[in-house]
Amino acid sequence: MVETHLPALAADQEAHVQSLLQYPSSTPHLNRFGLSIRDPGGGRGRGVYATAPLAADTLIEVSPVLLFPPAEYAEYGSKTQLDGYTFVWKRTGGRAVMALALGLGSLFNHHPTAPNVKYVLDHATHSISYTTTRAVAEGEELTISYGAGRMWWEPPPSQEVTEREEQEKRQAQDPDHAAMEMGRIGLSDDEDEQESSSVDKAKRVENGIEVRSAPGPSRPATGPAVYRITAGVDPVTVPLATRDAWIIDIPPTSASFAVKFLQKHPAELQNRDDGLHSTRHLRSFRTSTSVDPNGRKVARTHFLLCLRTAFPDRSRLVSWLRTEGGSVFGESPEPYIGQVPVIAAPTKERLTEWQAVWPCIVRTNAKELVPDNGGNPVLLVDRKGDEKMWHDSQRVRWAWNRFKRCVALARHALQRADDQSTVVKVKAIGSAVHVTHPFDAARHFQSANGAMTWEEREGCDWSQLTGPGAPIIGRLPPCEATTTWDPHKERIISTLGMTEAQWSAFNTTPSASVAVYTSPSPGIGTIEVDALDMRVALRNPLKHAVISAVSRVSTLRGIDRSNSSLAVANGADYLLTGLALFTIYEPCIYCCMALVHSRVSEVYFLLPSPGRGGCCGANLPQASQCDRANDGGIYAIQEQKGLNHAFTVWRWMHPSLALPHQPNEEPADALDDLATELHIGLLDP
Repeated sequence: MVETHLPALAADQEAHVQSLLQYPSSTPHLNRFGLSIRDPGGGRGRGVYATAPLAADTLIEVSPVLLFPPAEYAEYGSKTQLDGYTFVWKRTGGRAVMALALGLGSLFNHHPTAPNVKYVLDHATHSISYTTTRAVAEGEELTISYGAGRMWWEPPPSQEVTEREEQEKRQAQDPDHAAMEMGRIGLSDDEDEQESSSVDKAKRVENGIEVRSAPGPSRPATGPAVYRITAGVDPVTVPLATRDAWIIDIPPTSASFAVKFLQKHPAELQNRDDGLHSTRHLRSFRTSTSVDPNGRKVARTHFLLCLRTAFPDRSRLVSWLRTEGGSVFGESPEPYIGQVPVIAAPTKERLTEWQAVWPCIVRTNAKELVPDNGGNPVLLVDRKGDEKMWHDSQRVRWAWNRFKRCVALARHALQRADDQSTVVKVKAIGSAVHVTHPFDAARHFQSANGAMTWEEREGCDWSQLTGPGAPIIGRLPPCEATTTWDPHKERIISTLGMTEAQWSAFNTTPSASVAVYTSPSPGIGTIEVDALDMRVALRNPLKHAVISAVSRVSTLRGIDRSNSSLAVANGADYLLTGLALFTIYEPCIYCCMALVHSRVSEVYFLLPSPGRGGCCGANLPQASQCDRANDGGIYAIQEQKGLNHAFTVWRWMHPSLALPHQPNEEPADALDDLATELHIGLLDP
């Protein structure tokens, strides 16, 4: 660390005071890796050195930080030598809390191009962790990156440097030179544009510090009411994994020829279509500078040939380069093993951490499958995007209403079973399902003239199944009132469980109290279906609520298609394509497979099904377990890679069925109480 004592007070510049401030060439320090603190001379100040070989990805130091309030630091700290050590910890209200790293943190020197240590700010513990990015040899200095651009201790650039930078800008206009500098081999135009903005973003990181949230899903403590159940990794916390690659040093003048060589031999060097040898996310070059025996700075260009897996045998690679490379790599090529990131940087904010290993691009597609260090796919999930989506109060109310509907249906079924006045006793299970359109589609449905709007219906009391305050649920004719549905009468009544009175009500002309909702597509009505678990009542072990719902949707699909000119594939009427399913319990494995086969789009559940559910993956290996779901079912069917369909699973996370941040006139149902009230015993949900 360059140690500069700012001349804030004249008295401190007296010779006897300055003599007391001089540091020795070596400072004692106790740590588990035997790291030493030395001043090698040359004006760099003290630094941290390895006294034994260190492996890549080794956590070598965790430094606590000392924080300074914004006003205090501006008034006092910025006017002292602390200003050369502190950095922005967190901004607030246009000002910044400043931090001083204790321990070894403030002693790591800066390396402008190839630091061998990365660091992460941990706001939760007020500490900074330092980890090696590659193998470090005994006696090698451990360095970090303070960021891009001229450092505060460096003098302004000379005229010679300025002229050289101008020349480099002119050279950048040459296509070959531009390819050499950026190494955009195999990147699409979209990726180039994305990476350009990412690099600009990285350059604006103050002091080169990469800020990362504490491990876990990136959501506030109060959190959204609905949470995605997936084993996908949040890009904020996905670990930086590296693997071996063949790298070779070349003269800068040979860079354009190396680019052409790379383009000529993609099959041998870089298979960009699979996760085994792909280097599509990596740049082809990185540059560094070193000092020769005469004290002159020498620029070096490091060229990425391929991953080690493409050429496991170095002797064969050398022979091939000598034969195919011609004069590009010289008569005696000297490739060596280096480390490169396994995947692209998952966020723009973490690009600095990735770039410290090897230049690469950013890919922020949350649904993209990328290989981990073993070649297996890793699903990224955008937790911040989920947070933003579920901060929409209208969307949360839409989900809340349908959960209330399911609970009301289950209570109604149990009440009928306990009603001693009924002649025919019906045995019931406290499980119910509601199928509807996803929020983004449902809110665009249109109401008939005089009927309540979709927004007005969402304001109804969905815990009521009947009465003036209850929402209208079910199927009404989407066409003219003169159209008769009599040919479908028996099929609808038997499949949807309707009475003759309900049929008559559903076949009358719409009025102000009856809502009719249709799709923007002519002749297609909304699909809204309720279903109960009928296994006990019908003495049929297959009649789960989910299965009954699929059957009812099939009926409505068939009616729509029979009244249109659309061609229907054999067996396609039962599909839940483009629909969302709400259920009280996490579906069992049997129901999950039915949902896969039915092509459901989204599944929402209220209560977990430990030991029996098929969405949480609690019994899977650690890497395949879903976040916030270890109290649920044993598998995660929705994420099995061998299936031909995947659906999104969401869970109500609040401890009660209440709208967040809104007062309720009546006490909300606690989920623990619902689990007791609607307990289904040993049956699969």
